[in-house]
Amino acid sequence: MTACSEQSPDLVRATSDARRYEGTIEAVTGVLPGREEKELWLLAHLYEPFSDDNSSGVVAALEAAGVLRRMIAAGELPAPRFTLRVVLAAECYGFAAYAATRGGYLRDQTLGAMNLDGLPMEAGEATVWLAPPGAAFFGDYLLRTLFCEYQGQADPVLFRLQDAGHYADDQFLSDPTTGLPTVWPIGGRTLWHNSAEDMRLIHPKRFTRMTALAATWAGRILGL
Repeated sequence: MTACSEQSPDLVRATSDARRYEGTIEAVTGVLPGREEKELWLLAHLYEPFSDDNSSGVVAALEAAGVLRRMIAAGELPAPRFTLRVVLAAECYGFAAYAATRGGYLRDQTLGAMNLDGLPMEAGEATVWLAPPGAAFFGDYLLRTLFCEYQGQADPVLFRLQDAGHYADDQFLSDPTTGLPTVWPIGGRTLWHNSAEDMRLIHPKRFTRMTALAATWAGRILGL
């Protein structure tokens, strides 16, 4: 090994016991049917093992859909006008592949989506990213309305709205060439992609409130 200096940097040889191969990663999807076929999507990553990224998002998507289904069956909510679809897949690539099976352009089939990646579950303020400006979405207006309603509560959910949505990562389907405007609630975190991210990090009240926010938002859109 050479001495470390600007003239003679250390050289390191690294090996990785890895392989590339062709295979299949499954996506899981299901619907709560409405009177019309046009769909609202709830998205969550199925193949990330950490509690906030994205086990909690999968749980929240399924619970939101389940609560809405039970309330509709009990007559507590009217039968939905639009269809709710839950899509659980690999981050980015899985959702892109599923969109491709639907023809690639989704604007004429869908209303919009909420991506539950990194769902706020720790104590502290969370952020809800609105859909980026190239994909106009009534869901943004509804989130502003819900934000104002929550702020009027004695014990509000602490989150802020972020207007500057983007076309990468969890909002990439908002790109006008795909046409699925996507909002994204995400929380601050003390750890990220760390093996210590187990279920003990979940703040029960925060996780419950944010799941309820997703279900309330979806339920209002479905009943428009």
